[in-house]
Amino acid sequence: MKLNLPAGIVGTILFFIISACTNPVEDIKIIIDGNVIKSSALIRIVDPQQPESVPANISLAIGGKDSAYVYEISGKKTFKVKDGMISIGLDPSRNVNESNPGECIISVSAPGYLAVNEVVSFTSQQSQQIITINLIKAINPPAGVSIVQKTVNLNSNTVGSPFSIETPLKNKKESVKASFSKGTAFMMDAKATEGKVLVLTLSHFDAHNPSSLQSFPGGFLSAGAKLPDGSTGNINFSTGGFFQLQLTVDNHTVNATNAAFAMSATLDAQLVNPLTNKTIAPDDKIGLWYFQKATGKWTYLKDITLSLQGGKLMADFTAGQTGWYSLCWYKVSCLNTLQVNIVTPQSNAGNRYIAAFFNSSDFFPYYTCRLDLTNSNTSLNYKNLPQTTTRVRIFEFAAFDLWRNSGSGTSLPPVIAESPWIESCVDKPLTLTIPDIQTVEITLEFIGFCPANPNMDIRPSMYIFYRESGTSGYQYLGYMDKGKLVTKELQLGKSYDFKSTYDGEVITVTRKMEQALLRERVKLPESTCKGF
Repeated sequence: MKLNLPAGIVGTILFFIISACTNPVEDIKIIIDGNVIKSSALIRIVDPQQPESVPANISLAIGGKDSAYVYEISGKKTFKVKDGMISIGLDPSRNVNESNPGECIISVSAPGYLAVNEVVSFTSQQSQQIITINLIKAINPPAGVSIVQKTVNLNSNTVGSPFSIETPLKNKKESVKASFSKGTAFMMDAKATEGKVLVLTLSHFDAHNPSSLQSFPGGFLSAGAKLPDGSTGNINFSTGGFFQLQLTVDNHTVNATNAAFAMSATLDAQLVNPLTNKTIAPDDKIGLWYFQKATGKWTYLKDITLSLQGGKLMADFTAGQTGWYSLCWYKVSCLNTLQVNIVTPQSNAGNRYIAAFFNSSDFFPYYTCRLDLTNSNTSLNYKNLPQTTTRVRIFEFAAFDLWRNSGSGTSLPPVIAESPWIESCVDKPLTLTIPDIQTVEITLEFIGFCPANPNMDIRPSMYIFYRESGTSGYQYLGYMDKGKLVTKELQLGKSYDFKSTYDGEVITVTRKMEQALLRERVKLPESTCKGF
């Protein structure tokens, strides 16, 4: 006999099992639906210079307005990064809708890397999502990123002599400089900090390289940004460069100074102003924005007028806080919804693609959306696109994901289909046709078990990665819902390594695909089994 338990919190399942154990029945088979959390996100933390090498000793913290509702996908409040991955989800009691999405801020750090803050939104339109967080090395950063550190001895807790710190140009055309005056003191949350040794870390991210642009805090499609008129809105950024200043006094973090310090940024003279579609020039204006770590939102500070200094285009301003700054133009999102119709033969059902939106620079996509084609006609509705000229390109998902995470240049993967240039805010459907791809549909079924409870099966819901055995580099395969995943990415006769994380542990399976159904019993982490 089999009993199917409804999804619920661990405590409810515990009570049922304990009750059953007081009156054991030999032939009862308990099946637990592991899909407790309905809105989830897989967080992948990578070093863009070495995508196959996981940064060591990763620390992760969850904050933001809905942090109390966020759990590890197994339903626990323990957030343990394993093999550079963790799956999180929103408590089903947090009802999300179009006007009230769930939101949290993920703070990630690791020794030898810059700390990162990433905003994660949970919407009713997207049950699963993958968020890649790039950790940038403080020493030998990737192309497009410059980092410099400086140590200064303080005099009676203040700066004894004026000094500056500047990122090196090397092969870059852009840099940033911060200058501090004599008598500057340092504070943490408005409280004076005492100490003898000041350590500064200044990082600059250029406006061109993928490994730089992927590190833009919160993403270029920014929801809830504070605009020049004081209102909030959904906007799209085009950056002229962004940078981060971090300070410690005697190894204690500080976030402000008692007096303003000067900052000066060098911009690439070949940069195109998206508001004029011309290269930037002296007297052009660009917005200065500050990233609010506590809310995960960008705030407009003021416009900066570019000036020509020593043959370089410069943006000068003063600041009083540490953290992220960006020189950006922005466009307000469209009020209408752009409908994109995907036409493809029925045999393509089950394949995964990426729809990527490009602006006039046609270099790096400002918006991407994964497509899981389930039939021959798929309609996608895109909201909050920037008011701009754009075109949509379709890529095979695995190839695009590998390019996006490699940080190894600017060559895009092969384009499967693309649209002509269009105006994003025009209320007119767009149709793209994907060519036929003949593939075989394969089903994976992973049944979780605990050695101490042989009569209990757990149907886990988790994100699955794979690679062909003997090769390096895992790619995302798909989301396993209640222990089942159907895919067309695999081929019969080949051996594959499968990997996932669950309850803070890594689960791996290696099997040869002999038939179109792989049913595998998977031993679950001990911490999971203790909960039943």
